[in-house]
Amino acid sequence: MSEQQDDKGFWEKMGLYWRDNVIKNIKKISATFASMITTLFGLILFGVKSELDWVTILITIVFAMQPFFNIWINIIFRGESEVLEREVIFLNKELKFQRDLSEYQLKIVALKASADWDKANELLKDIGETPP
Repeated sequence: MSEQQDDKGFWEKMGLYWRDNVIKNIKKISATFASMITTLFGLILFGVKSELDWVTILITIVFAMQPFFNIWINIIFRGESEVLEREVIFLNKELKFQRDLSEYQLKIVALKASADWDKANELLKDIGETPP
């Protein structure tokens, strides 16, 4: 009984993952769909105009549609979410690097300010010790 619950949870998670990928990439899917329709009509018109038999036209269409299906499979099952996750990880690393760099820059400024302050105190001390 628990196996069925685990399977149901897995399939629900996969369904949500796939749906999320489709929602995030609907523009790409729509663009490839429009391109696929254009290619499909072009091949049909070419086949009819060239007086090819329907089997040849269908075989040509099947081979021409294969790249579109690959694109859809990659978007739906792998999705751009992985690319976004990698980008977030990269941006987090970049942010940490920039934070560390800023901390070092602040330390350098503080050291310079301290050195200038010490130098100014020495000058004031020398001025104060000089007889009028």
